[in-house]
Amino acid sequence: YVDGQTVPALKEEADCVPFAAFAPIIYPHSHIGTSIYDLINDVSLIKTMMERQLIDGTFLQTSGLVGVDVNTVNVDDMLVRRPGGIVRVEGNPGAGLFPLQTPDVGPTVMASLEYMDAIKEGRTGVTRYSAGLDANTLNKTASGLQAIQAAANQRIELIARTLASGFRDLFLVIHT
Repeated sequence: YVDGQTVPALKEEADCVPFAAFAPIIYPHSHIGTSIYDLINDVSLIKTMMERQLIDGTFLQTSGLVGVDVNTVNVDDMLVRRPGGIVRVEGNPGAGLFPLQTPDVGPTVMASLEYMDAIKEGRTGVTRYSAGLDANTLNKTASGLQAIQAAANQRIELIARTLASGFRDLFLVIHT
């Protein structure tokens, strides 16, 4: 403080503005752009939730829940689940034990995951064809696949050039 006012500790001239701001996807007439993460963040959260539900549904299908009558069934036998395990009951087993049905959600979830993959491909412009991950590419036309790959490669190169320009500015600020 000098005379009750704040003064800068270091005051010197700079040859350039010592800031570098950049983004992989730029918008015209805008300082701030966006990232690939911003484009597909919600898709990744949805896919994670759906994959977890698929796993949980498969687990419940293969090792489902069982309702028990605690008066006729030994509950300790039900707490430890083993393939081919024995459950001790008093009286009719059908009256003391009954399976709780779990619907098969596999086909629905798999179709939803395919839909989310299509959304991700549409937002990023990079498809499974361009990454060489589609098993059915032999059934597609060669010229069509080349066009898809060329478009995806151009988008990737644009993002790389944009980032390279930003990193150049960043390292020029660091260097000076």
